[in-house]
Amino acid sequence: MSKVFDKYVKYTLLLIVSCSWISCSTQKNTAASRSFHQTKVKYNIFFNGNIAFEEGLRATMQANEDDYTNLLPLYPISNHKAAESATAQMDKTIEKCRKCIKLHSIKSKPKIDPKKRNEPTYKLWLQSEEFNNQMGNVWIRLGEAEFSKGDFLGSIGTFNYIIRHYQNDPDILARCHLWVARAYAEMGWQYEAEEALNKAQEESLARKHAAIYASTKADILLKGKQYKDAIPFIKI
Repeated sequence: MSKVFDKYVKYTLLLIVSCSWISCSTQKNTAASRSFHQTKVKYNIFFNGNIAFEEGLRATMQANEDDYTNLLPLYPISNHKAAESATAQMDKTIEKCRKCIKLHSIKSKPKIDPKKRNEPTYKLWLQSEEFNNQMGNVWIRLGEAEFSKGDFLGSIGTFNYIIRHYQNDPDILARCHLWVARAYAEMGWQYEAEEALNKAQEESLARKHAAIYASTKADILLKGKQYKDAIPFIKI
């Protein structure tokens, strides 16, 4: 009797887990599925990818040796040889980000809520290509990791992809244009760097990202030997 009962419990649990998984599938866009996948990204896969990313930045810092006979760069990454020491950690971050995108991206459109259908913000949200609100940060971290291991062209490709697919998010667009500008600057493509910087709308950046504009502007001005113009942005 106990064996029959144990088997019943086992199959009941399997059924519950299966139903839960189906309800939280990325093919379904509901409040429950969005919450599930956003939580999984933020506190699991993406969290571990961030740890590897921070370790990689520290590795670059430790490998960098300042040359006081020349003007010191604003970022250690400008010593491209030092960036090689972060390759393993950045590759791990890239792997985690790609896993996040594969498992937790929600592109299916949700059922329209009749009560909200005429709200401007709701209508704009419905036009989104991605409905997991953590995925923008995942894509940006992927591009940052490519950049931080010295794959500047690869990072430009990633950031341009984000720009095409996140037209409804001004903060993400501005951040991506800034990263594209930095990548061009690292390759010595000064004109392209300045052009990308001009596309970044400083006022579109969220307050917590505002300093990125000043540091990017300072870096590009320094690389262009516009030292006097760079001073106010360096101070910021």
